[in-house]
Amino acid sequence: MINTRIFEWEEYKKPTVQIFSRYEINQWIKMNKEYEVHITDESITEYTRNKLDKWTQFKEERNVWLGVNAEKSWKPILDYRNKLNSSVCFSFYLNSIVGLDKTISETIKVMNEGDSFVFNSPFAKKTFDKVVDREKLVVYSTYSVSVANIDLGLLKHAQQIKKKDQICLFSRLNPYKNTHQILEALAEGNWQGKIIIGILPNNNNIGKYYMDYLEGIIRDRNLDVEGMRSYDQDEINKIMSQSLACIVSSTSFEETQGKVIIEAANNCCLPVTNRWNGHQDYLPRDYEGIVDTKWNAIDGISINKRELIERITNIVTLYETKKEQYAKKCMEIMQRLSNISTNKQETLKPRRTKHYNYVDYVEHFARLKIDKKWRTCNQEPSYNIDFYIWLRQVRNEDTLDQKLRLDYQCLNKHERSYEYGPLLDLITSDCLFKSIWSKEYLLKIVQLIESKKVYDTWCQQSRLLFTL
Repeated sequence: MINTRIFEWEEYKKPTVQIFSRYEINQWIKMNKEYEVHITDESITEYTRNKLDKWTQFKEERNVWLGVNAEKSWKPILDYRNKLNSSVCFSFYLNSIVGLDKTISETIKVMNEGDSFVFNSPFAKKTFDKVVDREKLVVYSTYSVSVANIDLGLLKHAQQIKKKDQICLFSRLNPYKNTHQILEALAEGNWQGKIIIGILPNNNNIGKYYMDYLEGIIRDRNLDVEGMRSYDQDEINKIMSQSLACIVSSTSFEETQGKVIIEAANNCCLPVTNRWNGHQDYLPRDYEGIVDTKWNAIDGISINKRELIERITNIVTLYETKKEQYAKKCMEIMQRLSNISTNKQETLKPRRTKHYNYVDYVEHFARLKIDKKWRTCNQEPSYNIDFYIWLRQVRNEDTLDQKLRLDYQCLNKHERSYEYGPLLDLITSDCLFKSIWSKEYLLKIVQLIESKKVYDTWCQQSRLLFTL
C-alpha cells in the first residue's frame, strides 16, 4: 500500500500546509510505510482522475490523502473512482470542521468501506460526530500528525538547558491568534523579560495592518520584543528550550489541536494557553497554565488579561521552584498525545445531528464560559465578527452578492478595525472563485475600509484584481 498525498501548488505554498505535510511524511517514515507526495498545477480533481486511470489500470494499491483545502474535489473524485470500480482508497484529513458539514455529508454518501476520515484530535472527532449528518457507518482514526514529530531525545536534551528570562509566541499573523491581547496583558502586568515572537507571514497581505497594530503596541508600551518574523524549526526548538513559557492563544473556530502547544512541551517549555477547542486534549488535569475564554454579545470572544498574567506567573514560578515537576509536566503532555493518537480504525454510527445556534456552538465546541444573562440575548449580534464569520460559513445558501451585502453591514457596524482581517480574507477568496456577481457591494466594502485608512494593501489589490 502506497500512501499518496496530493496538493495543488497554490495550497502547498502556504507555510502551515508545508508544516503539516512534513508531519505526515515523518509519520510514514517512522512506520516504515511507502509514500509519495504529488504537487500539481492542475486542478486537484482533474489531476487525481488522471492518476486514478493509471493506478486502476496497473491495479496499484494506494491510499490517497486529501486535506480540507481540497474539499470541493472530494465527492467528484470519489464519484469517478466508483465509476472506474477502482480499489484505490481515500483518507480525508480533517483539521477543521466548521462550515464543511454539508460537504462532508455529501462525501460520505459515495465513500467505500476502505475510505476513512483522519482527525488530529479527539476534539475534532467529537465535533464531527455532533455536526455531520450521515446515513451510514463512517470509518475514522484519531491520529495527530504532530505525534510523528515527537523526539523524546530532544525533550531530554532541552531539560538540561538553562532558561533565560524570556517567553515566546509562535503563530500566524492573524487577529484570531490574539497576539495583541497577549502583548497588552504583558505590558499591563509589567513583564520585564524578553518576548520573542515568531510569525508566519500572511501571503494575501491581509496581515499588514495587523502587523502595524502590533508594532504600535510594542512601541507605545516599550516592550522588549525580538523577532516579529518567521523562524525555521531549529530556531524554534532553540528559542522554546530557552524560554520560561510559550504563550498560545486562539479564538479561531478552525483550531482543532494547537500544534505549538505540542512543540513547546517537546522542547521542555510549558505552554500557557486559553481554554479552546482541541487545546485541552493534551494538557494534564488541573494544569497551571490554562486561561478561561469567555463570550458575550457585546465583546464577542475574549480572554481576561489579568488571568493570563497570573497563569504566566504560575508557570514561571513552577520552573523557578520545582524544575523537576516542570519537566514532568512537559513529559505528561507528550505521553497524553501519544496515548490519544492511534492508527486504529473505529466507526461512527449513522445519525441525524442537532443544528446548533451560535451560543450552543461556542459553549459546546469552543469550550467557552457563557454567563447565564447572555443565554437569552440576541443570538445574531451582526457587529461581532467572530459570530458573523461562523454564521457566514454555516449558511451556505446565500449567493455571493447576498454575502457581500451582509459583509458590508457587519464591517460598517464593527468598531475594532484590527479584527477585519479574517473577514476580508474570506471575501477575497469568495470573489476569486466566483465568476458571476455584480461587484456593487465589494466596491462599497473597499470604500468603507479606505475611509478608515486601514488595510491599504488589501484595498489596492482588490481594486486591481476585480477592476473596481
